[in-house]
Amino acid sequence: MPDSSVVGGFSPEKTVIYNSKAKGVFLVILLLLWLWVGIFLYIHNFKIPGFILTLLTIIGVIASRSLFDRKPQVIISDRGIFIVKDGFYPWEKIKNEKVIRVGEGRQSKYVLYYHHALGTVKLDISLFNIKPQALQQLLERYRHQYAIRTSA
Repeated sequence: MPDSSVVGGFSPEKTVIYNSKAKGVFLVILLLLWLWVGIFLYIHNFKIPGFILTLLTIIGVIASRSLFDRKPQVIISDRGIFIVKDGFYPWEKIKNEKVIRVGEGRQSKYVLYYHHALGTVKLDISLFNIKPQALQQLLERYRHQYAIRTSA
């Protein structure tokens, strides 16, 4: 669950979103299975397929290291949005923030999407510990809080 002092994932101050531990464990199990299959093939005289599968699995493990990053990946507050890879953008510099589905079928994923002064952010949220609908609700709530705070 997102780090929050209020049930439902919403805090008056901020919501902190992390990588999902469950999805990380599932990925590790899957990668270990592929590694085992690659080694098995290599040992049983399927040298080239076994080597290729083992090599691809090792590359997958290296590429998925960021999944085990325990730092907050996204922080949303009535001040703006912080993304670990892009930094902080205040609400007054953000436009059209929403959670959208990109792609079709099994290739589809949800992304946090918004415009700011320097470009557009499209952050894949599929490995985070929050559902797309919940993130969309948080964006709307914090944007509303920002509007109330700045209009007073």
